[in-house]
Amino acid sequence: MIRAQKAVENYIAFFNSLDRLSLNRLTAVAAPNICFIDPFNKASGYDSVMAVLTHFIDNVQTPHFDVKSIAFSGNKCFVSWDFSGVLTASGKAWRFTGVSELTLDGSYRIMHHQDYWDAATHFYEKLPVIGYILRLIKRKISILK
Repeated sequence: MIRAQKAVENYIAFFNSLDRLSLNRLTAVAAPNICFIDPFNKASGYDSVMAVLTHFIDNVQTPHFDVKSIAFSGNKCFVSWDFSGVLTASGKAWRFTGVSELTLDGSYRIMHHQDYWDAATHFYEKLPVIGYILRLIKRKISILK
């Protein structure tokens, strides 16, 4: 369990120091066939995941994941976190809470990473046209008016 904990700590540290210079460190903390899934992307392998992370680096300034809790079950790990950053295009602060499901391989490298967070509330609803429509739908179906 100690090796698994250290592997997850290293993976989290990788994300919290993410920039173009540290991007290649992915190979030290993740398996070659890593599968990364978030509300916007599904990428497999180092090259695809690095492309997703490069896009993230280019579009979010000062990203930080404040880890709230970590729970292990076999080779799976669940990490709850608060994210903060600044959107490069608008200069606006971006904050939300999420959970990452991580799966470790036999070498204690991350082979699967899936993020769960509310993209509708924390991203799509902030867009000019679609945001208005989503907020309207949300009000219509909510039982609490």
